[in-house]
Amino acid sequence: MKQMTLKQPQTLPRLGLASALGALLFTAQIGPAAAAEVPGSIRMFSVGKGQAVDPAGSGSTHELELRGTQEAFFIQQKQERVGQITLNPRSNQAQITFRQLAKGSEPHGVTMFNGAPWVLLEGSSEVVPLLGRATRGFTLQPDLSHNPGAEAGPHGVTASGGLLWYAGKEGSVFGWVDPATGRQGSVAAPLIPAGGSSGGDSAKPIWVAPAKGGGVWGTELASSRICLVTVNSAGVTRIKEWTLGDDGVTDYPIGIVDDGKGGAWFSVEGEPGDPTASGYFGHLTAAGKIYTWTVPTRFGRLGGLSLDKNGNLWLEYTTSLQANPTATIAKVVTSKLPHPTSGAATKMAAGYRLNLLSPGAALTEIPVPQASGPDHFLHRIVVDATGKRVWFSDIWGDQVGVYVVP
Repeated sequence: MKQMTLKQPQTLPRLGLASALGALLFTAQIGPAAAAEVPGSIRMFSVGKGQAVDPAGSGSTHELELRGTQEAFFIQQKQERVGQITLNPRSNQAQITFRQLAKGSEPHGVTMFNGAPWVLLEGSSEVVPLLGRATRGFTLQPDLSHNPGAEAGPHGVTASGGLLWYAGKEGSVFGWVDPATGRQGSVAAPLIPAGGSSGGDSAKPIWVAPAKGGGVWGTELASSRICLVTVNSAGVTRIKEWTLGDDGVTDYPIGIVDDGKGGAWFSVEGEPGDPTASGYFGHLTAAGKIYTWTVPTRFGRLGGLSLDKNGNLWLEYTTSLQANPTATIAKVVTSKLPHPTSGAATKMAAGYRLNLLSPGAALTEIPVPQASGPDHFLHRIVVDATGKRVWFSDIWGDQVGVYVVP
């Protein structure tokens, strides 16, 4: 287990309250008027097209975080703004408010801390409060001595154990800041060999999620690793890692969530440039064994994942590179997943890989209606605390979806 001692840089709250909030753009009602929400239905809310900075002119609705059961905050990195959407459960409408952030801030992550949203700014390496009592943000200053010349490039953020944690994608680092004191700490995610399949040195940490008992689970996109990062009372930050697969191919792990039993569930996108590559999801047990299952939709590229209050896993995947792309959210009853005793397993160094050949008792697929404009690329999925609504974001279509669980 690698460790790094506490670094205590000067806290630089460069963005005060006014800068963090930015300009309040507008508030509007979206969605056609209709009767009360219907169990089993999906509502798609268009939240504005992104700037055409790529050939497809795609959107940029990325991260999604809930506050309660009827309200969510979402990040639009290209537009450099944060949206706030509030459902009206008696109709098919929602109220949406946009707040514009500073040019060059490139917001990406959002998390709830002390009841208010905090936003991660990838472009300026800051984490700032959006609403609530906090009036200052923090410039993130991880120890990058293992990766000279790199910038932090913070990409994912979450709150755990009274700290704000982040994944430094470009710096190959995981770090944290204590908003109460301004103290910071970090630990390196070991670099991968230059010229590897990712084309660079950074392991590209991109996702963090709270771990039971404090610390965070993380994913490292380019190194095919998942990890557990913790900090002790002395501020010493440690990282423990597990490598996925044993075929030498970069798998691109994306999302991760604590299982409540000392382990974690995780999602793997699959090779982004390979239209024939299918993603998979997996379970790291408390004993350190890894079990994985390929999704039944061929060529499905996975995004995030979430656990509901009953221990069911929710996934999302997209066949965006295919001629007739589809988008799907899926419910997995984890207690019914096939295991090695079923005989349908391939042994790997760290555990077993199994296939879900078709939907059935363990997995139910729910098709997502096609977007108008660019095809879907689903990214984030979150189940509310009641288990009644499943929220998800659609990057390319600039939409937020809500599935009402029957």
